[in-house]
Amino acid sequence: MDCIQKDSIMVANQARPTDWIDRRPDKEEWDNPELLQYENQVDPYPMFAQKRAEEPISYDEDRDVYDVYTYDETVEILSDWKRFSSFMTHGMDGHLMDRDPPEHPPLRSMAKDRLQPGDVRDMRPEIEQRADDLLDEALADGREFDFVEEIAVPLPVGVIADILGVPQEKRDTFRKWSYQLTSTPPVDADEETKEQMQNERIQASLSLNEFFGTELEKREENPQDDLITNMLQVEQETDMLSRSQTKANCSMLLAAGNVTTTSFMTNALWTYAEEGLISDIQSGEIDLAEANEEVLRYRSSVTEVRRIATEDTELRGVEIPKGSKVIVYLNSANRDETVFEDPDLFRPDRPNLSKAIPFGRGIHFCAGAPLARMEAKIVLGKFLERIDDVELLEDTITPILSAAVYGPAELPIRVSM
Repeated sequence: MDCIQKDSIMVANQARPTDWIDRRPDKEEWDNPELLQYENQVDPYPMFAQKRAEEPISYDEDRDVYDVYTYDETVEILSDWKRFSSFMTHGMDGHLMDRDPPEHPPLRSMAKDRLQPGDVRDMRPEIEQRADDLLDEALADGREFDFVEEIAVPLPVGVIADILGVPQEKRDTFRKWSYQLTSTPPVDADEETKEQMQNERIQASLSLNEFFGTELEKREENPQDDLITNMLQVEQETDMLSRSQTKANCSMLLAAGNVTTTSFMTNALWTYAEEGLISDIQSGEIDLAEANEEVLRYRSSVTEVRRIATEDTELRGVEIPKGSKVIVYLNSANRDETVFEDPDLFRPDRPNLSKAIPFGRGIHFCAGAPLARMEAKIVLGKFLERIDDVELLEDTITPILSAAVYGPAELPIRVSM
């Protein structure tokens, strides 16, 4: 274990008892081989429906993991951090999604002054200008292009870079690091590919750690009006957090702040084109904000959330021993037929849409949810104002290969204007 990981774990162990865990599980120990089959990366929903019907909570002896596919149990797990902890469940150690109280509140407060709804609304003019610039370029180059490459990737990574206060010229590097952190090799990948992706993930984590270490040192000498400075100030005001945790928090926000938002926007346009809803949204017959919310349920960007049981417990009649690894699947919970009528139908007017949990639940509810919603509404709204219609150029998506994120890796489209 490297010194960075030892440092943050030492702080955590001083703050709370952790007798229910003896080490951080390797990423590969969690990965669900069924989900990583290529056909389930393209469309996991038939598999999820079968699981909910036949084994809603299943134990995989090979992985030593309890997989949870139902809505009620997912909400119960995510809402109870004392019984189901996030501590040491992520590959990148020490950030706010990897910690519970007492460390979690100060870690979360590092971002609260930049990601609250009011602060996000203040960013609207800059985001609108960035969206206009990207659309000008994409639509000027031709009427066939990859929506992911031209719009859905550069917008959120540029926005989160601005918020953090890091150089825009490193945008492509940030994108590469983010996807290396979230990528997972398919179950049938050869050992060379698996080893290569693992090495890339490790190197991306180390590169981010080094980059933000340097940026934090710069802020110590010259504070700025940016999120990195906010994080540094919180670290300096409490003796509960280490520098390594501040660096991890920066890295997590950079990665999470662009990959999942990219998938959200891409899933939305994919769905609207596939369902033939472009003209109805353009005319206002379907409200874009409501349609976007249904996208978050129908094709949730975040696939899984990981927890560890802190005590012997029971869910739906299944005994879960203390120290067990537990995974909940948001994509499956958001299509649970006991909660959502006709869950496999896309219905923007769905009456109980507020029950959907695309951003999680409980103390770890995604801090960037308001920003993601606004980015998607701005970009898709402006895009649909400029074009007459959208045609998908491929019948089947090429998926992001990931256990954590769901959506197309590319979305080739033809627009009519």
